[in-house]
Amino acid sequence: MAKPKQVGQAISIEEFQRGTKRKHKFNAEHTWVDQIRFDSKREAERYRELVTLQISQNPPIRRLQLQRQFDFFTCGVKTDRWRIDFCYEERSQDDEGRILWTKVAEDVTGYLTTRKKRLIPLFEEQYGEEWKLRITS
Repeated sequence: MAKPKQVGQAISIEEFQRGTKRKHKFNAEHTWVDQIRFDSKREAERYRELVTLQISQNPPIRRLQLQRQFDFFTCGVKTDRWRIDFCYEERSQDDEGRILWTKVAEDVTGYLTTRKKRLIPLFEEQYGEEWKLRITS
């Protein structure tokens, strides 16, 4: 019988790829798409939608990124971080017909936790001028 792994102990690539058999805290099922592991079926579905939009002719989004980290600071000290599911630029037009690209940070969630409720105003305060936050469920 194999010894249980201790905290910080190295594991093989096969063990890592298999992952654990624990259920997710909110009963979400991990899903694989394009060799990328997503925390939920909904997040994987949204990834497929965004990729389809990005590769379409005359795409409405560009520069899709996954799991971008945003750090939060209070008095110059890092106090928290939020790893947002998707970041991209969304196309729009101004009144004169010029194309504008808006940075969007999108988090897919089935349940808005207390932590996320606390981070939303911090995000808008520290990143709101540059980024548009979108919470999807």
